[in-house]
Amino acid sequence: MLKRISGFMLLTLAIVGCGAAPTATVTCYPVKGKVTLADGKPGAQLVLLFDPKPGPKGVGQKATGKTNDNGEFELTTVDKPGAGVGAYSVSVSMTKMKKMPAGANKIPKKYWDAEGSPLEFTVEAKENTAEFVLK
Repeated sequence: MLKRISGFMLLTLAIVGCGAAPTATVTCYPVKGKVTLADGKPGAQLVLLFDPKPGPKGVGQKATGKTNDNGEFELTTVDKPGAGVGAYSVSVSMTKMKKMPAGANKIPKKYWDAEGSPLEFTVEAKENTAEFVLK
C-alpha cells in the first residue's frame, strides 16, 4: 500500500511540475543590438529568435525581436521587454512580405534555424548589447 501511495504522489508531483514551467515568469533584462549583412549594410526588417539552449544555462522561454531600417533591434519575451538570463541560439530570417522582391533574401540559410545557426548570445543580469554580422 505504501508503494502505491508513494508512486501516486510521485506521479502527481511530476504532473504538477511539468505544468508549472510554461507559465513561470522570467525576470527579463534589456537586450538591444544590431544586425549587419556581409556587405556591410544594416540587416533591415529582419526577425530574430533567441531560443534557449538546453542545459543549466538555458532559461526555457524564447525571446524575439525585429530590426528597424538601421538593423537595430530590442528583444521581448512574452510581451515583456528583454530576455531572461541564460545562453541562447539565435536564428535570423526575413519578415513576411506579401510579395518578396527578387534577390531580397540576403540571409544565408545557415542562420534560418536556431538549431543550425552559428549565432549564440548569453544574456546577463544587466543591460545587454548584441552585435551580429551575417556572413
